[in-house]
Amino acid sequence: MEQPGTLLPLPAAAPTGARGFAWGSLVQWMRRGAWAIADQVTFAASNFLLNIALARLISPASYGTFTLAYTIFLLLATVHTSLIVEPMLVFGAGKFADRSSEYLSELLRSHWQFGLAGGGLLLAGAGVTATLGYDMLAATLLALAVATPLVLLQWLTRRACYVRFETPLAAQGGVLYVICLGAGAYLLHARGLLSSPTAILLMGGSSLVSAAWIMTRLHLRPFARSQRALREAVVAEHWEYGRWVIGSNILGWAPQSIYFFVLPVTVGIVGTASMKALINLILPVLHTYLPLSILLVPALVRAPNRHSFTTTVWMASVVAILCSTAYWLLLGTLHQPLVSWIYNGRYLADAGLLWILGLVPISGAVVAVAGGALRALERPNLLFKAYAISTAVSATIGLGLLFAAGLRGAVIGYTLSSIATAITMAVSLRRELRATAAA
Repeated sequence: MEQPGTLLPLPAAAPTGARGFAWGSLVQWMRRGAWAIADQVTFAASNFLLNIALARLISPASYGTFTLAYTIFLLLATVHTSLIVEPMLVFGAGKFADRSSEYLSELLRSHWQFGLAGGGLLLAGAGVTATLGYDMLAATLLALAVATPLVLLQWLTRRACYVRFETPLAAQGGVLYVICLGAGAYLLHARGLLSSPTAILLMGGSSLVSAAWIMTRLHLRPFARSQRALREAVVAEHWEYGRWVIGSNILGWAPQSIYFFVLPVTVGIVGTASMKALINLILPVLHTYLPLSILLVPALVRAPNRHSFTTTVWMASVVAILCSTAYWLLLGTLHQPLVSWIYNGRYLADAGLLWILGLVPISGAVVAVAGGALRALERPNLLFKAYAISTAVSATIGLGLLFAAGLRGAVIGYTLSSIATAITMAVSLRRELRATAAA
C-alpha cells in the first residue's frame, strides 16, 4: 500500500500532455503567486516598519524587551501553525475540499480554544515577571495575552484564502491591516503613547479588523458547530499530520530564537535589540518566501505527475535563489549608510555583520521551496529531521560562538543554522524524488 501523499511512479519521460500541463499550470501558479507575494509584502512591510519605528523611537532596552516578548509569542504561534494552519494547507486543498466551509468553520472553533489557552499562559507569565520586578516585560506580556488570539486569527484567515486560491482577497486583507497599523502607530506616537505594550495591542486590533473582513468575504462562520463525524475526522487528520510538524516547527523556531534569550545574559538586553535590528533588514526577503512556500503546498498536492512536480520545484528554486543573492550583495555593499539611515545612527557599530547575516535569505530560499515540497509529499518527519540538525548546530556551535565572540558569534551561529537547514532539506527532497522515480 502506498504512503498517502506520495506521487505515483512514472515512466522516465513524461508524456507530452503532462509537459503542457506543467507549463500551463506554472503560468497560473505564477499569477496567483503574484497576489500571494503582494499579500505577504504588505503584511511584512507593515511589521517591518513597526519594528523600525520601535527601534528608532524607544530605547534599545525597551526594544530588546519587545523582541524577547515577541519571541515567546512566536513559540505559541508555532504550535498554532503546526496543529491548525499547516495541516489546513494540505487537507483543505485535498481531503476536505468538498466540505470547505464546514471544515474552515471547525478550524476557527479550534483556533479560539487555542487562543484562550495561549492567552492564559501569557497572563501567568506576566504575573510571574511582575512579581520578580520586571515591570516592562510584565506589561508587554499582558498586552500579548490580549493580542495573541487576534493576531493568530488573521494568520489563519489569510491562509484560508490560499487554500481556496483566492489570493487577491488575502492581499486586500493585508492592505487593510497596513492601513490600520500605520494609522494607529502614527496616533500613538503623536500622543507619546508608542511603547512595547501599546504596539502589540495595536497589532492585535489591526489583525482583528483584517480577519473580520476576510471572514465576511469568505462567508465563514467562526462559531458554527459542525457534524461530529467531521469534527472527529479533522482532529484525527490534523493530529496525525501536526504531531510531526509541531516538533519540526518548534525546532525551526529554536535555532533562531535561542540567541534572544541568551544575549541578555551574556551581552545585555541591548545585545538582543542589536541583533533584532540587523535581522529586521533581511526579513523583507524572508517574508516573501512565506507565500511562496504556502502556495507551493496546494499546487504541488494537485500536481498530476512527478514531472510537473519537479518542474515547479526547480523553477521556484532558481528564481528565489537568484533574487536572494542579489539582495545579499546589495545589503552587504550598502550596510553602513543603510543602517545609519534606517536607525538614525543607532546600531551602526554592528552594521558590518550584514555581510554574514545576508547569507540567510539565500539558504532561506532553499528552505521555502524544499520545505513546501516535503509538506506536499506529507513528509513532515523529514522537516523534523532538518530542524533537529539546525537546532543542534545552534545549541552547540552557535552558543559556543556566542559565548566566545558575543554578538558576532551569535550572528555567525544564526547563519550557520540556517545553512544547515537548507542543506538537509534539499538532500531529503532529492532522495524522496529519486525514490519515487525508481518505484
